Amino acid sequence: MRTAILENLQRHGAMTFMQLGALLEDFMQGSFDGSVLWYYTTVKLDVEARGEIRRVPGSKPQLIEAVN
Repeated sequence: MRTAILENLQRHGAMTFMQLGALLEDFMQGSFDGSVLWYYTTVKLDVEARGEIRRVPGSKPQLIEAVN
C-alpha cells in the first residue's frame, strides 16, 4: 500500500484524499482482501508521519503530494 501511494502521487502529482483512494481501489481490485480505503487511510497517516508525503498548504480541497 505504501508503494502504491507513493507511486501514484509521483506519477499523477498532487491529488485529493478521495482521488488517491479511488485510484488505489482500482489498482488493488481483486488483489487485496479487506477494505482498501480503511487500510489506505491507516498507511497514508503513517507515510505522512514519516515525511514521505505531505498535505499541500493552503489547498482547498486539501491535496496530498509526495515529498521529493
